[in-house]
Amino acid sequence: MVAACLLSFTPVAAQQKIDRLMDEIESRGVDVNTVIKRDKKTGKMTFMTRQMTFRSRKGNYAKKLERAFDEESRKAVLVNHSNGRYKLEFEDAEGNTSYYMLTSGKGEPTVKLCKSFRGHGYTEEKSYQFVWDAETMKRYREQMERVRKNFSEGQKEKEKRVAEAREQAAKAQQQAAKVRAEMDALQRDMKEHPERYDISRKNGATIITRKKGM
Repeated sequence: MVAACLLSFTPVAAQQKIDRLMDEIESRGVDVNTVIKRDKKTGKMTFMTRQMTFRSRKGNYAKKLERAFDEESRKAVLVNHSNGRYKLEFEDAEGNTSYYMLTSGKGEPTVKLCKSFRGHGYTEEKSYQFVWDAETMKRYREQMERVRKNFSEGQKEKEKRVAEAREQAAKAQQQAAKVRAEMDALQRDMKEHPERYDISRKNGATIITRKKGM
């Protein structure tokens, strides 16, 4: 609701179709991340960005947004469209308004959508351009792939060590069971045939010796 109201603070632009679709998508429960900066002295908005990411059911909203971007591109001062990426820029008396869209996947594609406004003279931290930069996205994906691969290899090594430890524990249990069985058999035999054994003590230890020929 707050993000929707923020549109009233932005300059009235020709790109109404994209704005209406963003409002409609938000009304369906999609989370929206909004950042606003204002001039400390005048309170006038100098920067605003509004971002959302969602999965387009049956590709419906992805198609609607593509049509809206195509139609509004006729009024834009800058158009960049390639490989599922779309960028439009508009200029007016208040400043520069940009729209970015990144679509990935088929059937029910994931859509990343961003509206960004910068007032004339605003030069602080251009922090949102990288989200849609193809080279930066490529480096990010490569880095994440390396992290995933390292994690996967680490998991495999961990699973291997766990399997080895379990195998060693199983062998130790088998050996302990064998020793207990031998001791039980010895105690039964000593109880039933004490004449077969010599029992002595040495240095506090009990020594049991089976007699020869017994």
